Amino acid sequence: MKQGKHQLRWQFCAQSFTGTPVRFTLNNGNYDRNFRIESFEVIFCNMDKTTNNTSISGKTHQVVLATTESGAQPINVESTNASSYAMRVTDRRQIAWAQMDDSMVNTILDPHNIVADDLWLNAWAFGSAHDPDMLDQDIGVLITLTEEKQSGNEALLTQVRDTAIND
Repeated sequence: MKQGKHQLRWQFCAQSFTGTPVRFTLNNGNYDRNFRIESFEVIFCNMDKTTNNTSISGKTHQVVLATTESGAQPINVESTNASSYAMRVTDRRQIAWAQMDDSMVNTILDPHNIVADDLWLNAWAFGSAHDPDMLDQDIGVLITLTEEKQSGNEALLTQVRDTAIND
């Protein structure tokens, strides 16, 4: 930690990742010292060096950061585009999202996030069948956090909010 700043780094390895969310233990047992996520960045970590192929992947990849393990799971939700799976921006357990393919990377970070407990990170890919699939590329994630002091009441409200499913 440098001047109250922390960095969490993770690399999803396509060959060994099983789809189980990754847990970052942040709960320090002190309810008035919590974290605010300042940035959430994702990148593809490798390219095919043998063919010098610039097309990274034919699949769309999604990464989600959540405050609970169940919040980091891809679940079947209703969607207006007939896809059976979608990013759940109304789910308060999810606080950051990334979607990427061979031509773009989009990330969204909930600006009102305060993390009073642990974080869970997960990633999956979507192929032509529109169902979650295993990753076919390594994905790197960099999360920057700042330590924040809160009152006991604020910390309690943060924990209640972090476990709520919808608005």
